[in-house]
Amino acid sequence: KSMDVEAFVEQAAQYDEVADGSRLGRLVRQSQQREATHPLPIYRVRELQRYSDSGEYATLRARGRPLGEGTGGGAAPVAPQPVVA
Repeated sequence: KSMDVEAFVEQAAQYDEVADGSRLGRLVRQSQQREATHPLPIYRVRELQRYSDSGEYATLRARGRPLGEGTGGGAAPVAPQPVVA
């Protein structure tokens, strides 16, 4: 089965409206965030949408090549950082 991406993005926008529109909505959102080990998929969609609408993303797309390409070997690998709880 395929997922309707547009419907999912719309759901993320509606979630923000409800969560920001009332005190109860804000409390529910805070509770969900506090109890979660990972961001809800709806939050990830919202952040990806914001990034894709940003000037930074548009600038990277306009380059037409991956970061590090054409600079003599690419970007240096980055070591993973430990998670601090």
